[in-house]
Amino acid sequence: TYTPILFRYFRDELVLPLSFDGGAISARLEYRVAMDDSGELSALLTNITGTLGGLKVNQPDHPHLLELGTLSLEGGSLSWPDQVVRIERLGLDELLLRPFRGSDGSYLPGLAQPTEDLPANPAVESTLSVTEEGIEAVAEDAQSWQIDVAEIALTRGRLIHTDTTLEDGTVEVSSLNLSVRDISLVDRQEIPLTVELAIEPGGSLRLDGMLQLFPEISMTSKLAVSELALAAAQPYLSSLANVGIDDGRLSLGGDFTLGNEQPFLYQGNLQIESLSLIDRAEEEALFSWQTLDVDQLTATVDGIELSILSIDQPYARIEIEPDGSTNIERTLIPGEAAAAQSEDARDSVALPVGATPLRITVGETRVTGGRANFTDLALPLPFRAEVSGIEGKLSTFATSSQAPSQIDLSGQVNEYGQLRVEGSISASDPAAATDIIVDFDNVNLPRMTPYTVKFAGRAIADGRTDLTLSYRIDEGMLEGENRLLIRNLTLGEKVDQPGAMDL
Repeated sequence: TYTPILFRYFRDELVLPLSFDGGAISARLEYRVAMDDSGELSALLTNITGTLGGLKVNQPDHPHLLELGTLSLEGGSLSWPDQVVRIERLGLDELLLRPFRGSDGSYLPGLAQPTEDLPANPAVESTLSVTEEGIEAVAEDAQSWQIDVAEIALTRGRLIHTDTTLEDGTVEVSSLNLSVRDISLVDRQEIPLTVELAIEPGGSLRLDGMLQLFPEISMTSKLAVSELALAAAQPYLSSLANVGIDDGRLSLGGDFTLGNEQPFLYQGNLQIESLSLIDRAEEEALFSWQTLDVDQLTATVDGIELSILSIDQPYARIEIEPDGSTNIERTLIPGEAAAAQSEDARDSVALPVGATPLRITVGETRVTGGRANFTDLALPLPFRAEVSGIEGKLSTFATSSQAPSQIDLSGQVNEYGQLRVEGSISASDPAAATDIIVDFDNVNLPRMTPYTVKFAGRAIADGRTDLTLSYRIDEGMLEGENRLLIRNLTLGEKVDQPGAMDL
């Protein structure tokens, strides 16, 4: 049977702006129909088999929203008036979905204003309002049937999601396999579920669990994500900052639960390896780490709790310009541009009225083997330091608490210098209460020659400097106090520099 011919009979009842191309249906069954002396009809359909192949579903201006390789049904039977349906296997092979989000933020723009080819049907539109009573009525009617399906399987599925509100906003699931077994509408029936998928540009996900459909939908499962490439999040980051994700892979494993009492719960571990962010404007490294490890993570719809957060070999480039601006500010997209690029994204995740912000708690943060490039051109003597061997920790960090988190870090500056960072920061409101002291001790001055020659007119042959940077934020007001000590200064050879002093 040619599918578009069937579509003509139902097009007036459809309110979705869709059309069908191709598709061939074939089916076979055996049946027995009888009527008893009281006029009651009985029917038995057995050995039902069928396939639907080569079907394409289109939406206006974006063909092939869905491409179906083969939908097959095996071993089906139906008994009436017993209301019993049994299916041995329902299979979907090579299903391709291409959801497309337009510039107006909608996926089916023709639903609001149907096209001429698919006129609106007010009678049908009036039935689209869904109430809890309506859902319960449908559920009760469904449970009046005994429906048993031995297996539903999706093999070699693909998903290509395009969001035109984002830069390069395409995410592809290159391989999707799903298996659901022993499906039944009996209350509290546990249905085995397995999902496997691979995501471009890299990474895989596997979920094994038990699904319950009645009296409410719930699921308990094991979730494993292996080396998911963070580059897939680049379109969302690009809407906020001119920062590129050069590398980074996420892995996690734990227990995943869905249900009425707990809408979302994940308990397990998490690792992010080889993260590398670059400043796309200057094409230079901005931030990275070798490994971020969380041994115990609990995530719900209300908040995230981490026991110990360990960061190995982090790197940061921090630059303060003569006007006091930073390289971090430089990467942020200006307000109007950001609003233009991410307004739809923000609208889609806006908090409902009365909702509370997500709570974040980190028991302790540990840093090992860190590095940093620090430059401050706003000081009277421009300062630059390469810091290595950064070690230390941050005490409990909680957005729901007014208690400040204590910072204690140390490292080596160039060959002989030392770095010490101490202070506190309020997780609930950093702009209200932050107090940090950064000490650089015994820093080699000759390394500062590129920054001092422009006003000194000479290179620095020898010398040491101690620098204390103290920053305090109180109720949104920044107070900075810097102390600079120079010891054993020796000027070197003269360098021609217009405007430099004669020292």
